[in-house]
Amino acid sequence: QMLDHFGIPVPKTVVVEDPSLLEEAAAEFKFPVIVKSIYGTHGRGVFLAESRRSLAPIVEYLTVKERGPASVQEYIKEAKGKDLRVFVLGNSICATMERVAKSGEFRANFHKGGTVQVADLSVEERKVSKRAAKVLGLDIAGVDILRTKTGPKIIEVNSNPGLEGISKASGVDVAAKIVDFAEKRVKRYGEKRKRPLPKKKMHE
Repeated sequence: QMLDHFGIPVPKTVVVEDPSLLEEAAAEFKFPVIVKSIYGTHGRGVFLAESRRSLAPIVEYLTVKERGPASVQEYIKEAKGKDLRVFVLGNSICATMERVAKSGEFRANFHKGGTVQVADLSVEERKVSKRAAKVLGLDIAGVDILRTKTGPKIIEVNSNPGLEGISKASGVDVAAKIVDFAEKRVKRYGEKRKRPLPKKKMHE
């Protein structure tokens, strides 16, 4: 909702908190659709619903058994099981990778057997990645992008992104970059606190 509000391109998405609202939400989409748990990670809690009939039990499981909302998102066929992970650190991009789903799998996550390789980003992909992290107030973010016919679309912004896959793909020691970023941030904060306060002017 935040990304869409600020004009950052995202796939059509509806958040469902109660199974009773499913019919209304499903009417917004053509099938298949992607269904996600709001709290999933490493590809867990992500499902492909081929029809309304298969959508219902997935949403019921996520909203009732997992006790959390589920998002229903349009399935972008032209992405062909590929996505981009952009690791944003502060105001810059630290590392990138392209993930490719293994045969028979629609999730491209490294922890689901997807292959990874370094990715070259377009100017627009770099722009929307940094803007998404900024809009959400994140200093550290893993921004996931699909390449579509109408340009890049952000499917997810992770506030606690994994390091293994992107470090392997990019050759960047992402953990070391995070430590360096944190140390510099703490140092700047310390220097700021040591600065003397401006003297108040006395008024007659």
